[in-house]
Amino acid sequence: MILHICKASLFVCVNGGADEDIARAILSKKPPGCGYTGTSSVTVTDLNSGYTTEPSYTVQFARATPTPVYIAVNLKRGFSVPSTATGDVQAAIISAFNGRDGGTRARIASLLFASRYYAPIAALGSWVQIVEITKGIAANPAGFTLKMQADQIPTIEAANITVAIA
Repeated sequence: MILHICKASLFVCVNGGADEDIARAILSKKPPGCGYTGTSSVTVTDLNSGYTTEPSYTVQFARATPTPVYIAVNLKRGFSVPSTATGDVQAAIISAFNGRDGGTRARIASLLFASRYYAPIAALGSWVQIVEITKGIAANPAGFTLKMQADQIPTIEAANITVAIA
């Protein structure tokens, strides 16, 4: 969950979770006098035991838009490059993207670096010689960094990872 507090309103963007649970969590953390912004509205009751009559509030928040990330990897051709190289590289990137390698996973509103994938790919073996890794949100990515917006959740799949061996 990303919280961005403005002078007059609160913007919360989430991925997953039940609407009522999210609204209740926001209500419990929001400072008084601060408005809401967002595309989802949920009415929840404040269950604070200090109230004689429990008030209800309409809480707004946004749900993150899944945003596919494209990654292009260029490797130097060599006699020891295995026939499984493409699948191996794709699996290493997906693992790193999701933080399963112990590193930071891709998140809402994060800055993603192509260099994040050098170590996981290089760890595949001595046959790996990385020429370049680029990323973007469209096929044929050309950037070395990618800024996810506050309402975008990055997603990855093998079909969006190209591996060129030349």
